[in-house]
Amino acid sequence: MAKFKTVLVVTYGRSGSTLLQGLLNSIPGYYIRGENSNFCWGLYKSYQSLVHSMSFNNDKFGSISSPSHPWFGVSMMDESEFLKSMSHLACGQLLDSDSQDVRVRGFKEISYISPQILQDFDGYLGFLQKIFPDVGFVFNVRDNDAVANSGWWKNRDPEQVKKSLRNAEKTFEKYVSEHPENSTLISYEGLLSGVDAEKLYGFLGESFDKKSFERVIGTRHSY
Repeated sequence: MAKFKTVLVVTYGRSGSTLLQGLLNSIPGYYIRGENSNFCWGLYKSYQSLVHSMSFNNDKFGSISSPSHPWFGVSMMDESEFLKSMSHLACGQLLDSDSQDVRVRGFKEISYISPQILQDFDGYLGFLQKIFPDVGFVFNVRDNDAVANSGWWKNRDPEQVKKSLRNAEKTFEKYVSEHPENSTLISYEGLLSGVDAEKLYGFLGESFDKKSFERVIGTRHSY
């Protein structure tokens, strides 16, 4: 039985996340979509603005209900209604599918290496849990040298790339250590060997299908 209704893959580019996406989609009833240019980050920033605005109440400017107050009207904001609206929007845009047989939905995103996101990592993932139902986070990493020599990364300073990757991985590791109930960390290398594949299936509450796994691993993903 699936432990989560939503599975979000948290990673950086060239980590093997498309292969992981393919593996997750090989599980009956799973529908895990690809990247979306970090669609939810803008929603999170809006949420932060709302919470900040709502912190202004009756103060030295007088009553918040007075038209003369600089934050007049902010009392009409509703955090609960905002989250409901954001959930409807995000789920409709990022999780929806045509199949009636889907048990678990989700998507992968590679933008988590951004310093801006890493600085507010727990807050952002906390927000994702507010707008998506029963979320499980799967953190995906890969050998840093291999990443630095792959795709667009190889056009950048390899030492700076590896520094950024390690900074992201430390943040990932810290989150998993503090939230083992809804997060796990796997590596591309461990996935290929099958060890982390079994670990992943166990985390999700699914039975490991070796034949299906081998079929996915033998299929080219991404580029």
